[in-house]
Amino acid sequence: MKKLFSLIGLATIMTLSFIISEKTTLAIKDVDEIMNQIKEKTSEKNIPPENAIIKNDTIRPGIDGRQIDIQESYNRMRTINMYNEKYLIYKNIEPDISINKIYDKYIIGGNPKKKSISIVFIINENNNIEYILKILGQTNIKVTFIADKYWSENNNSIKEQIKKQGHTIEILNNGIGNKYCFIETKTKETLEKCSKQQKHTIIPNINIKSTPLITLKKNLTSGSIISLMTNNTTTQELKMIIDYINKKGYTILNLEQHLSEKNNN
Repeated sequence: MKKLFSLIGLATIMTLSFIISEKTTLAIKDVDEIMNQIKEKTSEKNIPPENAIIKNDTIRPGIDGRQIDIQESYNRMRTINMYNEKYLIYKNIEPDISINKIYDKYIIGGNPKKKSISIVFIINENNNIEYILKILGQTNIKVTFIADKYWSENNNSIKEQIKKQGHTIEILNNGIGNKYCFIETKTKETLEKCSKQQKHTIIPNINIKSTPLITLKKNLTSGSIISLMTNNTTTQELKMIIDYINKKGYTILNLEQHLSEKNNN
């Protein structure tokens, strides 16, 4: 019996020692200068997320927030035993209303605050694609190509060339692709089909059939999705189109990057 009481007493002492030790550690962290400096930075560095922009049956992406991971940042700085802003570790905070959870709305553009533009080429003529790729390579931008299933099955070499250069290509079957649905006007039937498959339905807000540069200058806004045909008119004006977009201060991205809610700041 004495042995049992001794064991119980020892266990109690060890438990109390552990609790006291933990509380002491926490107390030290609370007064630790490194910890204090990290906490002071939260109001300056933390960025709240922004919800996706919904208007009637349309949607634009939101923007992820970011928050300092206080504990991980502290652990990292303890290895150098000093505060260093470069050692701050952040975690992403997703918006409550996110494009990643909503599929029954038409996407009409990216988030205007991100100052990006997406160019989508609708493939209709093979003889211009290599020249378009050459211009894109010279300007070091990435875009998205849209093609139908028939073209895809008969143009493997060009398709691989597009991918090799770092562009994305979406193959459509009756407007429905492997990641997106792409239509020029609102079609409830397509929207419903894509929504059931958890695919986003894209409608470019600038649909260019002719006079690309003139049309662009009249309609370009931050967040625009621009669709261009792979025809002679586009190839003749493509350099000027890219130059105009860059001079307006917009970054040209492929469709996936453009619609991402990731915060790049």
